[in-house]
Amino acid sequence: MGRPCTNCGNTASKKCVGCEKTWYCDPECQRKHWKHHIFDCNRNKPIPTSYHLCRAAYAHDLPNDPQTCKDYGFTRTVVFQERSQLLGLYVALFVQQEIEPKDVHRWRTRGILVQEIKNVFEQLQSKNRPECYSWFLDNQHFVDPSLKTIQDPAVAAMKRTWETIGGDPSVSSGHWDVILSWSAPKQESFALYHALIHGWHPSPDFEAWIPFGFCACRSEWQDHLLSRIYSKIVIFDKCPLDKFASAHASKSLLSLFREYGVEAGLMAIPQISEILTNKEIASVWHLKAYVLQELEHQEMIASFRIDYGIINCQGVIQHIQLLKDTYKQFFKHPDGDPVELHAACMRGEIFAHVNAIIDIKKRDSKLLRRLMKNHYPLHG
Repeated sequence: MGRPCTNCGNTASKKCVGCEKTWYCDPECQRKHWKHHIFDCNRNKPIPTSYHLCRAAYAHDLPNDPQTCKDYGFTRTVVFQERSQLLGLYVALFVQQEIEPKDVHRWRTRGILVQEIKNVFEQLQSKNRPECYSWFLDNQHFVDPSLKTIQDPAVAAMKRTWETIGGDPSVSSGHWDVILSWSAPKQESFALYHALIHGWHPSPDFEAWIPFGFCACRSEWQDHLLSRIYSKIVIFDKCPLDKFASAHASKSLLSLFREYGVEAGLMAIPQISEILTNKEIASVWHLKAYVLQELEHQEMIASFRIDYGIINCQGVIQHIQLLKDTYKQFFKHPDGDPVELHAACMRGEIFAHVNAIIDIKKRDSKLLRRLMKNHYPLHG
């Protein structure tokens, strides 16, 4: 029985003269497999960095060779999202378009790498171009440091989101006017798409942190789990924005999760179902966003100002800060359950409940007991 060809699996009749260990059925198979075999074959010449890059692309992993990282732009990236997009570009180039490493090496050494990458992808129909190619067009300076960023990063990011959701190219320069004409649920949905597309993790400063249930997450692990669930729908399954926004507006996102097969993941975040399905959001979630935000100026809705004692501070900055710091400790405590805090608020027992969880300092007890007193009916 003959030996199998290392490249195609058919019966081989020739072996590599370099290592005399690897078999091929014909020179074409040997040529195609060379990008992989070059690392195992006996040879005295140094291996061009384009082959290290190609190997990383086939492994869908970042290259670990320092010179490769320098030659092909990875050392010029700052955040993981940039490295991920750059890797995606090379994966599309080597794996999907089957460009040979020797050609990429030639392009780089001649200083035409950027132009040749464009030539490869511009030959494809726009719908068949990878998403990372749009990112590359706005970030060519990573591949060729002689090129400067020609667009403000925020503008470039918005342009990419607009293109990704299928926005009308004829209004792309004035898409903000279009977005501002949308309903609030659609604007919130667009904001979520924008964050996910660019790999930005929603935080309490994010305008839709509460409506999309991130406020219910009790740990960093849950935060990332929820981001992955939304990314599955938005990025990988490419749910149309209008469809997602309609589900958000009708409080039927759980049905959308079920349709896309990700509903089971929500079981790890028990309180999120109530937030996604109820039209009235309990004021405790607005309190949580308020105290965890890093912004210097936060908007305070009336309900939690009244419900949780902010109004009792009468504008005294030191008292507001003490109250915020106390609630922040509560929410960051493993046992600091927002739903239980809201129940305590409805009973008029905020101080007793918070004190039982974080053990308020004696010097602050008298003041906080007064500040946390709720004199008014709750609004939910």
